[in-house]
Amino acid sequence: MKQTLAFLGLATLLMTTSTFASDKTTKPADVKPATISDNQTATLTIEGMHCGGCKKMITKSVCEDKALSSNFESCEITNLDTKKQIGTMVIKYKKDAPVDIDGVEKAIQTAGDYKLTKKEINPQIKK
Repeated sequence: MKQTLAFLGLATLLMTTSTFASDKTTKPADVKPATISDNQTATLTIEGMHCGGCKKMITKSVCEDKALSSNFESCEITNLDTKKQIGTMVIKYKKDAPVDIDGVEKAIQTAGDYKLTKKEINPQIKK
């Protein structure tokens, strides 16, 4: 009998707690969405970069191309591993500038025998 009463008391407590928890609703006005800051950053992994000359060719084709670079705040290329022939390009776009990864990829391919193997576009988020 005591066990039954204890069980009923516990069940009542759990149901009451669950009811209160489910009554708490979040209104859209209460939620503060993350906002994208002024710039987006594209980090690209490039295969086929084995020397400083490769870096110069890609820099000339992408970072110094007037049509593409007009949207860039900065454009940096790094040889990561010359033995594996891997490099990276980090492009920081200007505020409200369109992100044209297809155009960048075409420019990389016209620079030589290079292949874009990884693309990451990261909006910088402010909370």
